[in-house]
Amino acid sequence: VTRGDVFALPEDDYVDYNLTVDFVTEEVPVADPTELPTSPVLVDTTPQSKPNPEETLPELPDRTPDGSEEPEELCSGKPFDAFTDLKNGSLYAFRGKYFYELDKTSVRPGYPKLISDVWGIEGPIDAAFTRINCQGKTYLFKGTQYWRFDDGALDPGYPRDISEGFEGIPDNVDAAFALPAHSYHGSERVYFFKDKYYWSYDFAQQPTQADCEKSSPSTVFKHYAFMNRDSWEDVFQLLFGSRM
Repeated sequence: VTRGDVFALPEDDYVDYNLTVDFVTEEVPVADPTELPTSPVLVDTTPQSKPNPEETLPELPDRTPDGSEEPEELCSGKPFDAFTDLKNGSLYAFRGKYFYELDKTSVRPGYPKLISDVWGIEGPIDAAFTRINCQGKTYLFKGTQYWRFDDGALDPGYPRDISEGFEGIPDNVDAAFALPAHSYHGSERVYFFKDKYYWSYDFAQQPTQADCEKSSPSTVFKHYAFMNRDSWEDVFQLLFGSRM
């Protein structure tokens, strides 16, 4: 398990120094990637040979016979690059240069849209996830960099290098998904996937009670909280202890 997302100024500056909670400081070494499946396998470090032509799936063309770019269609058969939701509950699917907003049964009107027009990133992206906490920051990954958004608005100081914000996580990841912390003493966790390996990453900081109280909760975090407790007061009791 790797711990971090911390810079000279912490990337997620959530520490509340007035909290009376005792923290246990523990050095956690940077985790090596875990191979899927989990059964022991000897890793061959020599370059892998290319698959036989008959084993390679044909790529769908991006251009029409006359050389013009093929129009983006939801049911074209091409795989999607990433899925994530936003703090407000909107669900997005990314593919190539475009992305879609989805509802329960279909694509919302006006989509697809260019990723570059809305997110400021030239598609395709590699991966995306949204943290499951009261602030609900969204992260998009491409190549060696990542971008952090607050309900769709880019946070200042981004993009940043993956090696700077997520120590031990490789560049050019294939996918990622986030899990919530079980309590204030726990850690939010993200799993990253690349080729046949995956990495587990723990965030070092979480929002304080003051951060949560002044921020409207993310939809996903709200659902998670009410599955575990009956009221926000109980949630804060679980996360932060007694009110001062």
